[in-house]
Amino acid sequence: MRLFSSFLLLVLIAFPAVILQHSNSGLALAQEDEADVEAEDDIIDEEESVDDADIPVASDTPTDEEEEEEDDGTPKKSPDAATTLLFIKPADSANLPAGTVASLIVGFKNNGKANFKVNTMEASFRYPQDFNYFIQNFTTLNLDKIVESSRQASFDYSLVPSENFNGRPFGLVINLHYQDAEGKQYMDAVFNETVMITDATEGFDGETFFLYVTLAALALLVIVALQQTVFSSASKRLTSSKPRKVEMGTQGGGDIDYDWIPKENLKTRKSPRRKPGHNSGSEFSGSE
Repeated sequence: MRLFSSFLLLVLIAFPAVILQHSNSGLALAQEDEADVEAEDDIIDEEESVDDADIPVASDTPTDEEEEEEDDGTPKKSPDAATTLLFIKPADSANLPAGTVASLIVGFKNNGKANFKVNTMEASFRYPQDFNYFIQNFTTLNLDKIVESSRQASFDYSLVPSENFNGRPFGLVINLHYQDAEGKQYMDAVFNETVMITDATEGFDGETFFLYVTLAALALLVIVALQQTVFSSASKRLTSSKPRKVEMGTQGGGDIDYDWIPKENLKTRKSPRRKPGHNSGSEFSGSE
Protein backbone atom coordinates (compact mmCIF):
# COMPACT_ATOMS: atom_id res chain seq x y z
CA MET A 1 0.00 0.00 0.00
CA ARG A 2 2.76 2.36 0.81
CA LEU A 3 4.44 1.58 -2.56
CA PHE A 4 1.18 2.12 -4.47
CA SER A 5 0.50 5.39 -2.69
CA SER A 6 3.99 6.62 -3.43
CA PHE A 7 3.61 5.74 -7.16
CA LEU A 8 0.23 7.46 -7.32
CA LEU A 9 1.69 10.59 -5.70
CA LEU A 10 4.55 10.62 -8.21
CA VAL A 11 2.11 10.33 -11.13
CA LEU A 12 -0.04 13.14 -9.81
CA ILE A 13 3.04 15.40 -9.51
CA ALA A 14 4.62 14.53 -12.88
CA PHE A 15 1.45 14.52 -15.06
CA PRO A 16 0.68 18.27 -14.77
CA ALA A 17 4.34 19.12 -15.56
CA VAL A 18 4.28 16.99 -18.74
CA ILE A 19 1.02 18.57 -19.89
CA LEU A 20 2.34 22.06 -19.24
CA GLN A 21 5.56 21.41 -21.18
CA HIS A 22 3.66 19.97 -24.14
CA SER A 23 1.36 22.98 -24.30
CA ASN A 24 4.30 25.41 -24.20
CA SER A 25 6.09 23.58 -27.06
CA GLY A 26 2.93 23.62 -29.16
CA LEU A 27 2.51 27.32 -28.51
CA ALA A 28 6.13 27.98 -29.51
CA LEU A 29 5.73 25.99 -32.73
CA ALA A 30 2.58 27.91 -33.57
CA GLN A 31 4.36 31.21 -32.99
CA GLU A 32 7.28 30.10 -35.20
CA ASP A 33 4.89 29.08 -37.99
CA GLU A 34 3.12 32.44 -37.81
CA ALA A 35 6.49 34.27 -37.90
CA ASP A 36 7.61 32.25 -40.98
CA VAL A 37 4.36 33.02 -42.77
CA GLU A 38 4.72 36.73 -42.03
CA ALA A 39 8.39 36.72 -43.24
CA GLU A 40 7.40 34.99 -46.49
CA ASP A 41 4.62 37.55 -47.02
CA ASP A 42 7.12 40.37 -46.46
CA ILE A 43 9.57 38.83 -49.00
CA ILE A 44 6.79 38.48 -51.59
CA ASP A 45 5.75 42.10 -51.05
CA GLU A 46 9.38 43.28 -51.42
CA GLU A 47 9.87 41.27 -54.63
CA GLU A 48 6.69 42.70 -56.08
CA SER A 49 7.82 46.23 -55.20
CA VAL A 50 11.26 45.63 -56.78
CA ASP A 51 9.68 44.26 -59.94
CA ASP A 52 7.41 47.28 -60.13
CA ALA A 53 10.42 49.61 -59.67
CA ASP A 54 12.40 47.86 -62.48
CA ILE A 55 9.68 48.48 -65.02
CA PRO A 56 10.75 51.55 -67.05
CA VAL A 57 8.27 54.34 -67.22
CA ALA A 58 7.90 55.96 -70.59
CA SER A 59 8.38 59.69 -70.54
CA ASP A 60 8.22 62.23 -73.30
CA THR A 61 10.49 64.70 -71.45
CA PRO A 62 14.24 64.44 -72.32
CA THR A 63 16.75 63.59 -69.61
CA ASP A 64 19.48 65.91 -68.34
CA GLU A 65 22.21 64.05 -70.26
CA GLU A 66 20.26 64.32 -73.53
CA GLU A 67 19.74 68.03 -72.93
CA GLU A 68 23.47 68.50 -72.31
CA GLU A 69 24.34 66.60 -75.51
CA GLU A 70 21.90 68.72 -77.49
CA ASP A 71 22.73 72.08 -75.91
CA ASP A 72 26.52 71.85 -75.35
CA GLY A 73 27.17 73.90 -78.47
CA THR A 74 29.96 71.66 -79.79
CA PRO A 75 29.83 71.16 -83.58
CA LYS A 76 29.21 67.60 -84.69
CA LYS A 77 30.34 65.57 -87.67
CA SER A 78 28.27 65.94 -90.83
CA PRO A 79 26.68 62.73 -92.15
CA ASP A 80 27.50 63.85 -95.70
CA ALA A 81 31.27 64.01 -95.10
CA ALA A 82 33.85 61.26 -94.54
CA THR A 83 37.42 61.68 -93.26
CA THR A 84 40.50 59.49 -93.17
CA LEU A 85 43.94 59.90 -91.59
CA LEU A 86 47.31 58.39 -92.50
CA PHE A 87 50.60 58.87 -90.61
CA ILE A 88 53.55 59.30 -92.96
CA LYS A 89 56.33 59.74 -90.40
CA PRO A 90 56.43 57.71 -88.26
CA ALA A 91 54.38 54.91 -89.71
CA ASP A 92 53.45 53.71 -86.22
CA SER A 93 50.95 56.27 -84.95
CA ALA A 94 50.99 54.78 -81.44
CA ASN A 95 54.64 55.79 -80.86
CA LEU A 96 55.73 59.35 -81.65
CA PRO A 97 59.41 60.29 -81.16
CA ALA A 98 60.04 63.29 -78.93
CA GLY A 99 61.55 66.36 -80.58
CA THR A 100 60.99 64.93 -84.09
CA VAL A 101 58.54 66.10 -86.72
CA ALA A 102 55.53 63.80 -87.09
CA SER A 103 53.83 64.13 -90.51
CA LEU A 104 50.33 62.99 -91.44
CA ILE A 105 47.74 63.36 -94.20
CA VAL A 106 44.02 63.92 -93.63
CA GLY A 107 41.59 62.98 -96.40
CA PHE A 108 38.16 64.64 -96.76
CA LYS A 109 35.37 63.36 -99.03
CA ASN A 110 32.11 65.17 -99.79
CA ASN A 111 29.29 62.63 -100.10
CA GLY A 112 26.50 65.21 -100.11
CA LYS A 113 24.91 67.34 -102.80
CA ALA A 114 26.10 70.70 -101.46
CA ASN A 115 29.63 72.04 -101.25
CA PHE A 116 31.69 71.98 -98.08
CA LYS A 117 34.33 74.50 -97.08
CA VAL A 118 37.18 73.11 -94.98
CA ASN A 119 38.32 75.90 -92.68
CA THR A 120 40.98 74.79 -90.19
CA MET A 121 42.72 71.79 -88.68
CA GLU A 122 44.18 71.70 -85.17
CA ALA A 123 45.88 69.20 -82.87
CA SER A 124 46.60 69.00 -79.17
CA PHE A 125 47.92 66.69 -76.47
CA ARG A 126 45.40 65.85 -73.75
CA TYR A 127 45.65 64.28 -70.33
CA PRO A 128 45.26 60.52 -70.98
CA GLN A 129 42.83 59.99 -68.07
CA ASP A 130 40.64 62.95 -69.03
CA PHE A 131 40.74 64.36 -72.56
CA ASN A 132 39.17 67.63 -71.38
CA TYR A 133 42.54 68.75 -69.94
CA PHE A 134 44.97 70.21 -72.50
CA ILE A 135 48.70 69.51 -72.14
CA GLN A 136 50.14 70.97 -75.38
CA ASN A 137 48.46 72.83 -78.23
CA PHE A 138 49.90 72.68 -81.73
CA THR A 139 49.61 75.14 -84.59
CA THR A 140 46.17 75.69 -86.10
CA LEU A 141 46.40 75.19 -89.86
CA ASN A 142 44.23 77.51 -91.98
CA LEU A 143 42.98 75.62 -95.05
CA ASP A 144 40.06 77.55 -96.63
CA LYS A 145 39.49 74.79 -99.15
CA ILE A 146 36.14 74.27 -100.93
CA VAL A 147 35.30 70.64 -101.63
CA GLU A 148 32.53 70.19 -104.18
CA SER A 149 29.93 67.43 -104.20
CA SER A 150 31.31 63.93 -104.84
CA ARG A 151 34.87 65.30 -104.67
CA GLN A 152 37.63 64.72 -102.16
CA ALA A 153 40.70 66.56 -100.94
CA SER A 154 43.76 65.83 -98.79
CA PHE A 155 45.60 68.06 -96.32
CA ASP A 156 49.09 67.76 -94.83
CA TYR A 157 49.77 68.42 -91.17
CA SER A 158 52.89 68.22 -89.00
CA LEU A 159 53.52 68.41 -85.28
CA VAL A 160 56.56 68.16 -83.01
CA PRO A 161 56.11 66.56 -79.58
CA SER A 162 58.08 68.25 -76.82
CA GLU A 163 61.27 66.55 -75.67
CA ASN A 164 60.10 66.94 -72.07
CA PHE A 165 57.32 64.42 -72.74
CA ASN A 166 59.71 61.57 -73.47
CA GLY A 167 58.50 58.23 -72.10
CA ARG A 168 54.97 59.41 -71.22
CA PRO A 169 51.55 58.63 -72.75
CA PHE A 170 49.25 61.41 -73.96
CA GLY A 171 45.94 61.67 -75.71
CA LEU A 172 46.36 63.05 -79.23
CA VAL A 173 43.30 64.81 -80.66
CA ILE A 174 43.22 66.13 -84.25
CA ASN A 175 40.10 68.09 -85.20
CA LEU A 176 39.00 69.16 -88.68
CA HIS A 177 36.61 72.15 -88.86
CA TYR A 178 34.40 72.71 -91.93
CA GLN A 179 31.04 74.19 -92.88
CA ASP A 180 28.32 73.62 -95.45
CA ALA A 181 26.89 76.03 -98.02
CA GLU A 182 24.45 77.45 -95.46
CA GLY A 183 27.25 78.29 -93.03
CA LYS A 184 26.52 75.57 -90.47
CA GLN A 185 29.70 74.59 -88.63
CA TYR A 186 30.90 71.00 -88.29
CA MET A 187 33.84 69.39 -86.52
CA ASP A 188 35.27 65.92 -87.08
CA ALA A 189 37.81 64.38 -84.66
CA VAL A 190 39.87 62.60 -87.30
CA PHE A 191 42.21 61.23 -84.61
CA ASN A 192 41.36 60.73 -80.95
CA GLU A 193 43.63 58.12 -79.37
CA THR A 194 46.35 57.70 -76.74
CA VAL A 195 49.92 57.74 -78.06
CA MET A 196 53.30 57.09 -76.45
CA ILE A 197 56.10 59.64 -76.70
CA THR A 198 59.33 57.74 -77.27
CA ASP A 199 63.00 58.67 -77.43
CA ALA A 200 64.20 59.94 -80.81
CA THR A 201 66.61 57.49 -82.50
CA GLU A 202 67.56 59.63 -85.51
CA GLY A 203 70.03 62.48 -85.72
CA PHE A 204 73.22 63.23 -83.77
CA ASP A 205 73.06 62.56 -80.07
CA GLY A 206 75.94 64.06 -78.11
CA GLU A 207 75.46 61.88 -75.06
CA THR A 208 75.46 58.71 -77.13
CA PHE A 209 78.55 59.84 -79.05
CA PHE A 210 80.59 60.54 -75.90
CA LEU A 211 79.41 57.27 -74.43
CA TYR A 212 80.73 55.38 -77.46
CA VAL A 213 84.02 57.30 -77.32
CA THR A 214 84.46 56.46 -73.64
CA LEU A 215 83.74 52.79 -74.25
CA ALA A 216 86.23 52.71 -77.13
CA ALA A 217 88.93 54.32 -74.96
CA LEU A 218 88.35 51.82 -72.17
CA ALA A 219 88.51 48.93 -74.63
CA LEU A 220 91.80 50.28 -76.03
CA LEU A 221 93.32 50.56 -72.54
CA VAL A 222 92.30 46.99 -71.76
CA ILE A 223 93.87 45.74 -75.01
CA VAL A 224 97.14 47.60 -74.30
CA ALA A 225 97.29 46.25 -70.74
CA LEU A 226 96.74 42.69 -71.94
CA GLN A 227 99.38 43.10 -74.62
CA GLN A 228 101.96 44.35 -72.12
CA THR A 229 101.15 41.49 -69.77
CA VAL A 230 101.53 38.90 -72.53
CA PHE A 231 104.83 40.35 -73.81
CA SER A 232 106.35 40.57 -70.32
CA SER A 233 105.43 36.96 -69.51
CA ALA A 234 106.80 35.78 -72.87
CA SER A 235 110.13 37.58 -72.37
CA LYS A 236 110.50 36.08 -68.91
CA ARG A 237 109.93 32.62 -70.33
CA LEU A 238 112.56 33.17 -73.06
CA THR A 239 115.18 34.41 -70.62
CA SER A 240 114.55 31.51 -68.25
CA SER A 241 114.82 28.92 -71.08
CA LYS A 242 118.27 30.11 -72.38
CA PRO A 243 121.35 28.25 -70.91
CA ARG A 244 123.54 30.37 -68.65
CA LYS A 245 127.23 30.79 -69.59
CA VAL A 246 129.58 29.95 -66.75
CA GLU A 247 133.07 31.44 -66.76
CA MET A 248 135.50 28.58 -66.07
CA GLY A 249 138.70 30.63 -65.99
CA THR A 250 142.12 29.17 -66.80
CA GLN A 251 142.18 26.63 -64.06
CA GLY A 252 142.91 23.12 -65.09
CA GLY A 253 143.62 23.98 -68.71
CA GLY A 254 142.20 20.72 -69.90
CA ASP A 255 139.98 22.08 -72.68
CA ILE A 256 142.04 25.20 -73.53
CA ASP A 257 143.90 25.34 -76.87
CA TYR A 258 147.31 27.00 -76.51
CA ASP A 259 148.55 26.39 -80.03
CA TRP A 260 147.79 29.86 -81.24
CA ILE A 261 149.81 31.47 -78.41
CA PRO A 262 153.56 32.01 -79.11
CA LYS A 263 155.78 29.77 -77.10
CA GLU A 264 157.88 32.58 -75.70
CA ASN A 265 154.78 34.01 -74.13
CA LEU A 266 154.03 30.72 -72.51
CA LYS A 267 157.26 30.76 -70.48
CA THR A 268 156.50 31.38 -66.89
CA ARG A 269 158.30 34.14 -65.10
CA LYS A 270 159.40 33.77 -61.59
CA SER A 271 158.53 36.62 -59.30
CA PRO A 272 161.60 38.40 -57.86
CA ARG A 273 162.54 37.43 -54.38
CA ARG A 274 162.61 40.09 -51.76
CA LYS A 275 165.78 40.77 -49.94
CA PRO A 276 165.84 40.23 -46.19
CA GLY A 277 165.13 43.31 -44.24
CA HIS A 278 163.27 45.02 -47.11
CA ASN A 279 160.06 46.60 -46.04
CA SER A 280 157.23 47.51 -48.36
CA GLY A 281 154.32 49.85 -47.97
CA SER A 282 153.50 50.94 -44.45
CA GLU A 283 155.27 48.02 -42.71
CA PHE A 284 158.23 48.84 -40.39
CA SER A 285 160.97 46.48 -39.31
CA GLY A 286 163.43 46.63 -36.48
CA SER A 287 163.08 47.82 -32.94
CA GLU A 288 163.17 51.30 -31.65
